[in-house]
Amino acid sequence: MAISKSLQDLREMARARTEEIEDAGASIGHHLSDAAHAAAERARSTGTLVARRANQGVHEVQDQISHHPLAAAFVAIGVGFVLAALTLRRR
Repeated sequence: MAISKSLQDLREMARARTEEIEDAGASIGHHLSDAAHAAAERARSTGTLVARRANQGVHEVQDQISHHPLAAAFVAIGVGFVLAALTLRRR
């Protein structure tokens, strides 16, 4: 009878520990989900900020080109020559 009682106590303890482990796993899963959502939101807002700044940069370049077309053409020609020289050196 004492062995039966000990086995019953062990089963109850194992069941209680299993429930504690399941609860801890659920809690960890919840925290990981929250962290993933927060990281996704930060990435989304950073992407939006980068896109906005890139768009501003494009508009600034367009404004500079429209205000100084001759200088822009010379810069473009210069960049083309530099890129061509770099490409030809590698071959």
